[in-house]
Amino acid sequence: MKTYYAHGKLLLSGEYSVLKGSLALAIPTSLGQSLHFTASNAGNLTWHSYDHLDKLWLQVVFDSNLSILSTSDNDKATFLQNLLKKGFELSGEEFKPGLAETKLEFDRSWGLGSSSTLTYLISDWLGADQMKLHFATQIGSGYDVACASAKSPLLYRKDSDIYIHHLKLPELYSKVYFIHLNQKQLSKPEVEKFMAASQASALLDRISEISLALTLVKSENELRDLITEHESIMSDLLHRPTVQAKLFPEFNGIVKSLGAWGGDFVLALGKDVPAYFKCKGYNTCIPFDKMVLQ
Repeated sequence: MKTYYAHGKLLLSGEYSVLKGSLALAIPTSLGQSLHFTASNAGNLTWHSYDHLDKLWLQVVFDSNLSILSTSDNDKATFLQNLLKKGFELSGEEFKPGLAETKLEFDRSWGLGSSSTLTYLISDWLGADQMKLHFATQIGSGYDVACASAKSPLLYRKDSDIYIHHLKLPELYSKVYFIHLNQKQLSKPEVEKFMAASQASALLDRISEISLALTLVKSENELRDLITEHESIMSDLLHRPTVQAKLFPEFNGIVKSLGAWGGDFVLALGKDVPAYFKCKGYNTCIPFDKMVLQ
């Protein structure tokens, strides 16, 4: 048996705008996904995917041509099939019969990267380039796949080339919490809508400046100001109210959307964060140091 591991992801800044070349600040999470592969002479490749509660949520059997012989979910099996076909093509590896088992450490509804971690795991298992596999099979900037193998937060830019710079965030981030909004946001339609619209280059450049500044902040007030400005810019670009204006206008602090607006996790910094959000019905409230790998 061989085992592979990938970290989940969160995007602290540059959501949407990273698709058009802005610098983004991303973090690998302490929770991720693993892949265990046991070779056999059975002739087929059986794929079992388990969630964080050890419940089997996807079962697929592939023949040696990666045709789907049976599955519990056609759409998810087709996504996996495309990843495997392109992965074998990029790596030049021959078909691998046996049992592949993936295990998530986080709730699938959290949006921490069940697809991006899978992409990385398959690339690592087959020896394919992780970014080439991502861009050949999915839309998106690829920051999430970069997080899968990262050991610390990173600045990420996808322009004519990929730029990745690993770093350690200032200690004051230990006051930050991540709160799940009790719903999952589908990123694909959000991404397609943003890419079809035009944005002022000056605003995209300012997002890059804020992303860099967020790695150098020296005070809580500075951090709040940068987050406030970032949310205001994205609100104007997306023509949507900020999550704080929509859901938490009375919160004594700052709330920021992470990733696609409308679901998954938000960042919060302020007074009595866990008590406030739990009172509002948001029970998943995770301190920065428990969520982030750094």
